[in-house]
Amino acid sequence: MNEYPFPYLLTAVHCLFGTVERWMLKQRGCFVLKPLSAQDLLYLYAFSVLYTGNVVFSNVFMEIVNLPFHQVFRATTPVFTVCINHLAFSYTYSYATFLSLIPVIVGIVLTTYGDYSWTKPGLLLTLFGAL
Repeated sequence: MNEYPFPYLLTAVHCLFGTVERWMLKQRGCFVLKPLSAQDLLYLYAFSVLYTGNVVFSNVFMEIVNLPFHQVFRATTPVFTVCINHLAFSYTYSYATFLSLIPVIVGIVLTTYGDYSWTKPGLLLTLFGAL
């Protein structure tokens, strides 16, 4: 199995580049920050913790599954998002939305085609991370 020995370093670099990108876009005037209510800040912090945890665990999971397998499962995240929105909030999507997800997943599968290797815990954890 192709293990990546530095998952926490990868997470730190991921967060660093996200921060630098946000700062550059703000400096270029691509967006303007708006004042947030206390409830909005709570949602923002909760989402930030969830997102950061997802990135950390996703990178750690790469120690027990290889990169091609990991990428294929991560590409299914939009499918889970659409399904959860539909089940939890009765939100409906057009067929075009569903059809647009197919090339994304197929593209990842074609790009990473090859040796998919994983362990049972790795499969479950990667699936959970995508969910």
